[in-house]
Amino acid sequence: MTDIERTSLDAHVSICELRYQALNDRLDHMTQDMDELKVLIQGLHRDLRVQQDQTMNHWHRAQWAVIGILLSSLGWFASQWIS
Repeated sequence: MTDIERTSLDAHVSICELRYQALNDRLDHMTQDMDELKVLIQGLHRDLRVQQDQTMNHWHRAQWAVIGILLSSLGWFASQWIS
């Protein structure tokens, strides 16, 4: 509180109004920043989900390939054993 605020209620009210307006402006700016951050995080989450889905698809293909190789090997060994 300044000296002029201590002696004049009108000055105090005017200065407080400026302070509150400055706080309001800062809060508005922070709200905009938070909204932008929210959009960025949502985009990142979407991209990570897509990446995760693609990785899982690759793993599933690799698993089927390994199963195919094992079954083929088993078939070959069985044909060698029977012969």
